[in-house]
Amino acid sequence: ELFLTSKLSPAQHGYEGAVQAGLEALQQLGTAYLDLFLVHWPGSAGPGGPKDAAEGARLRADTWRGVEELQRRGLVRVIGVSN
Repeated sequence: ELFLTSKLSPAQHGYEGAVQAGLEALQQLGTAYLDLFLVHWPGSAGPGGPKDAAEGARLRADTWRGVEELQRRGLVRVIGVSN
C-alpha cells in the first residue's frame, strides 16, 4: 500500500497555480488522487512573490483556496502546509 504525497512549490502559489500544480502532480504520478498535498513554504517570497505583508496574506489565502478546490473535487484527500 502506498500513501502518495506531493508538495506545491512557492513558485506555484496562488489559486490557479495551486490547482494547476495539483493536476500536474496527478498526471505525472499517473494516479486519480493524492493522499496528501502540501503547500511548501507558505510564507515564502520567491521570485515574483509578494511585495508586502498584505499581498503575501492574499497570496496565501488564494493558494489555500486552490488546494481546497482540489480537495473538494476529490483529487486530494488531505491538505496541509510544510516548513
